[in-house]
Amino acid sequence: MENLPLPESPELDSLLPTVLKRNIYRVLYENQGNPLSIAEIRQALGIETDEQGQFDRRVRELRHIFEVPCIANKYELTGRRKEEIVDDDIPAKLKTLVLSDGICAYCGKTPLRDGVRLHADHKIPRDWGGTNERDNLQPLCSECNENKKNLWADYDEYKDKVREITKYDEPHKRIGELLKAFDNEPIPDDLLEMVAKMGQYQKDWTRRLRELKELGWKYKVVKKKVGGRVRSSFILEHYEPWPEGSIRTEIKRREAQRKQTTESA
Repeated sequence: MENLPLPESPELDSLLPTVLKRNIYRVLYENQGNPLSIAEIRQALGIETDEQGQFDRRVRELRHIFEVPCIANKYELTGRRKEEIVDDDIPAKLKTLVLSDGICAYCGKTPLRDGVRLHADHKIPRDWGGTNERDNLQPLCSECNENKKNLWADYDEYKDKVREITKYDEPHKRIGELLKAFDNEPIPDDLLEMVAKMGQYQKDWTRRLRELKELGWKYKVVKKKVGGRVRSSFILEHYEPWPEGSIRTEIKRREAQRKQTTESA
């Protein structure tokens, strides 16, 4: 494409200061029209899996400057962005406002009690189309911020579904709508957890998931051993329309009604 700099050109050197990023760009440039998986990009560069632990991220970071969509876990260089994404371009006053919450939105740790450092994080990543609007920002500690970035990389192909779901304020609705969006496909527990925690700290997101059963929802759990660890995935089997008003209030009402019925029996 005309707006893409040539590999080994001075322009590319100025845009991508590291050799690894320039090499990744070269492979994608030479394979325009032929999307490549991370493994195929590694193979083209002769990089073993354990040699470059942050390789996946380096591929994604090209998106700060170039259009590199991921479809079916394969990446393709399709053009150059109209505006370059800067990692830390949140206005200072807005960042101060976000951090004033003083608690990590994911783990609940605080700088005073736990000695963590908080960062102003984009709920929807910038390279997924996220903005600097206040409702797309949240405070995260360094560990949660890093883990979140790695997780989003694993689920890049689902970004359109997740982006739509984050507009809902209530965690029950975010969880339920994500289950619906996958259309009977299994959803890994870490992705459900991440979406459940968007917006506010959730001490027990699995409880929010279980509470959907009070509304008549049904799902099954599939367990699989991955890398020596048992991972759970969830598949939606049945759902009901959302109640009017507060979902949490309706769940509490039904819980109380069920308890009263049980005690009266």
